[in-house]
Amino acid sequence: MNYFTPIEANISMEDETASFSRITTLESDEDVMVFVETNYSSDGSKTFSIDVSSSNYSNSYSESFDLESVSIENYERVNQNTGQILVFGIRNKWYSGVVNWSVSEPSIQNLSTLNTGELLLVAIEHNYTQGSKTPRITAVVSSVQDEVTDYFSVTPLEISSLAVISEDRSKAVSELVVLNKLDDSQQFSWRLDTEIENITSSLINLTGNVFIYIGSYYNTEGIYRQVAVINSSSYDDNESIGVVIS
Repeated sequence: MNYFTPIEANISMEDETASFSRITTLESDEDVMVFVETNYSSDGSKTFSIDVSSSNYSNSYSESFDLESVSIENYERVNQNTGQILVFGIRNKWYSGVVNWSVSEPSIQNLSTLNTGELLLVAIEHNYTQGSKTPRITAVVSSVQDEVTDYFSVTPLEISSLAVISEDRSKAVSELVVLNKLDDSQQFSWRLDTEIENITSSLINLTGNVFIYIGSYYNTEGIYRQVAVINSSSYDDNESIGVVIS
């Protein structure tokens, strides 16, 4: 937009791939629309600048943007406890060609040929072992990559609750709730360390959950820490709680 008297202005635009320049006459209060199309040969961070100058006036504008060549879309995880299903899409936003994508936990490496704008749908089912998991999905085209990281914990046999429901000067009653998250039954044993004694159990066959009530005795007043531990042939868990004897 020219806000002053008629001028002859030089309008130029420049980026990493090309430059454009044109001289035009602008009347007072006249504006001009300029369209420049650029084809980039690589993705990543880009910057372009626009300069307008005349014999007496000048102005400039610059902008940076990221040119994204690939994206991971609509990630979700279906939780089936030890079995997890990772579902996501990989979209090629660059020229038709090969997309290099991978998954950690489980370890998968793959190459897929996708057209421009094409979406690849992926579903991965994996049976995880017990513990914390951080699967990362990565997709790479040209020099730019996109990634998604998830976090979850697999606990097929779990102490869902440990609470002291009664306590006095010499004894306490604790409630231990154990949950079996598998469809099949599991055999497990439990142990409660009261700092005075270790109270143990024989094997228990469990489907679903079970409530266990444990009485413990103390000789002196004070604050004690109880630690509950459960074990099966494949899984384990533990939890702790404070007890006040007074």
